[in-house]
Amino acid sequence: MFRPARNPILCLALLAAFSTTAAAQSLDALLVGLAAAEGENVQLAALAACLQGGGDAEVTAGLFTGAGWTREDDDEMGMTYLGAPSAPLGATLAIDGGYCEVASGSIGTPTANATVSRMAIEGQMMMGMAEGTDCPGFTLGDAVVVVTSTGQDPTCNSDTDSVIRVSFPK
Repeated sequence: MFRPARNPILCLALLAAFSTTAAAQSLDALLVGLAAAEGENVQLAALAACLQGGGDAEVTAGLFTGAGWTREDDDEMGMTYLGAPSAPLGATLAIDGGYCEVASGSIGTPTANATVSRMAIEGQMMMGMAEGTDCPGFTLGDAVVVVTSTGQDPTCNSDTDSVIRVSFPK
């Protein structure tokens, strides 16, 4: 007779498999907002696309462009820039997949931090504190997420703008 409770390793493996599947389905549901959402909801959908791409720049760019975002590649800089069709929001991808960031000129860092927390809940992802970041950082699944202001000298707090940077440590 099959008794998973007597095999703790099997129980943990099954739990991990179901959790990963639930998170992937939740991220898929959030991606719908890339084309239709506004404000914080499009920011949430863009964060979901960064996470769903998993550090693969082409897969991530495809999620954005499939939702009507414009794409501009800068091979010299090693970047891909994506623009939202309906909101003052943009995404930048490192072509090597090192990071994906979502920038807003109208959503401040407090709201962006709330968006990261909302992702953990709605995306059914484990969230923790990341170490070694200049501003408070979080882990979401395999990703490290840090929220800062925009600009050349970003700060940890801004009421007027924000960048959510998602990286995938190797």
